[in-house]
Amino acid sequence: MKINNVFVLLFLTPLLFACSTKYPQPAKLEYVSVIQKENQVQLSFKADRNLYDILPKDSSSGVRGGRIICPLVDIQEINNEAEIPYYISGLLRSKDASNLEYYSFLTFSVGDSVGKADLDRFNQENKIDGLSMKKRYRILVNKVENIRCKVKMTVLYDKPYFSEYMILPKGDVLKAFSNDLK
Repeated sequence: MKINNVFVLLFLTPLLFACSTKYPQPAKLEYVSVIQKENQVQLSFKADRNLYDILPKDSSSGVRGGRIICPLVDIQEINNEAEIPYYISGLLRSKDASNLEYYSFLTFSVGDSVGKADLDRFNQENKIDGLSMKKRYRILVNKVENIRCKVKMTVLYDKPYFSEYMILPKGDVLKAFSNDLK
């Protein structure tokens, strides 16, 4: 007996979505500081909830860790940082879990999935082709109106959880990275 593929697709699709975890509302983040600390740039911020405790108690998934992602280009949403040409990022660390304080050591990054041709076109359009990476990042940081960041929590067996955007003051970022960007 041959099973109708459309029937299988229509039957299984709702089941897959039913298994997806219902996350709480995206966490609100509050900027505290960006400073240079021991030759690294540290971003400190607060959240309105514990970012490592976002799953319902009955969930079979588990939070694996988190990252802060700050695109240096104008994009609507962060779905996959590997597709963003240039961004600032770092691993999420808990400073004080009871006060919902977090920090991250930031680095400049280039998207892994951005093809060479697309990256070359982006560099030419933004007049940063042929410049050192330090000069590219200085230009890109100065060019964006706001440096918007989100926390992305990786969840085992489920889609990632994203916070709301947090705005970093451009001047603080430039000052903290001043030694790196000369």
